[in-house]
Amino acid sequence: MTRPRKGTHVVFAKDDAPVAVDDKIAGLRFTIEPAHGGPALIDFVDLRPRRLALAFAKALRLMGQPGGGLGARSTVKQHACAYRIFFAYLAGTNARVRGPEDLRASHIDSFESWLEARGLRPIHRHTVLAKPLQALRTLDAETPSLLALDLKQR
Repeated sequence: MTRPRKGTHVVFAKDDAPVAVDDKIAGLRFTIEPAHGGPALIDFVDLRPRRLALAFAKALRLMGQPGGGLGARSTVKQHACAYRIFFAYLAGTNARVRGPEDLRASHIDSFESWLEARGLRPIHRHTVLAKPLQALRTLDAETPSLLALDLKQR
């Protein structure tokens, strides 16, 4: 019976380490590479309020990563477009929203009424409204104490 030989030490290079996903997004311009359709460049630099834009960007990145639910480039772009519509609504109101913690159920109700006043039919209203809501649900799953209770119940 032979004894096993002593092996050599394994050395890993710095490039072999997995890429850490930062919890905070430093910028609002990034690329998502979904499973289908190629990379999607997202640019939220012009969205205000900035903290809310950062939160929505974080949610979109989480949903766009493998296993995150958004598997196609076109779906990622549709979400980004719906977020822009939501931010346009917020810009037109006098709501004092700085971050996701400031959003209330009344903002979502008013957004739905705003979409209806702009002539969107019920099915189109639903598809536009569902995307910011999905982002808020994603943020709530990451940080359960972030959103207001009435918004969670909505």
